[in-house]
Amino acid sequence: MKTLKSLFAFILSVPLLYMPIELALSNKSSNADVLAEEAEFTTATFGTAEWMTSNLANVTELTADELLTYEEVESLKPEGWNLPTSSDLKALLSNMGFETAPGVIPSSYYDFNWEYDGYVDPIIGESSMGEKMFLWLKDDGAHNYVVIDKDQLSYRMGKTLASSQLSARLIRK
Repeated sequence: MKTLKSLFAFILSVPLLYMPIELALSNKSSNADVLAEEAEFTTATFGTAEWMTSNLANVTELTADELLTYEEVESLKPEGWNLPTSSDLKALLSNMGFETAPGVIPSSYYDFNWEYDGYVDPIIGESSMGEKMFLWLKDDGAHNYVVIDKDQLSYRMGKTLASSQLSARLIRK
């Protein structure tokens, strides 16, 4: 009987681990106008697009966190700037020499500020700090990201929860 009660308690507690954390973020206001007026950030042009070369969270004092949820990125981005799509990011990384000849690092690689901040998962906490850079991608609700390993010219795509906290680089076309 005691085992049955324990099993029942465990089954009831599992869904609580996956409850949306977005409820805590639901009353954020849009700060995009303030950011557009006050922020100073560096950009670089790759192909036909202008890219923000530093993490969005580092160019504004509107947030104390270095990593942002998808919703925070959407509310902080200045007018005319957007999260890149997977196609935009693939074009950028290809332009920078990713997945080309090993040992060759093109000079354009150094135009981008590579901050390997890892990410914060709402369930397990911090992960890959100092080892990987996770960037949000524009995805129409699928919560896609790209992960880039430190000191390697390779990347891979993935999906995560909207309440995860990642870095963000914006693009203007």
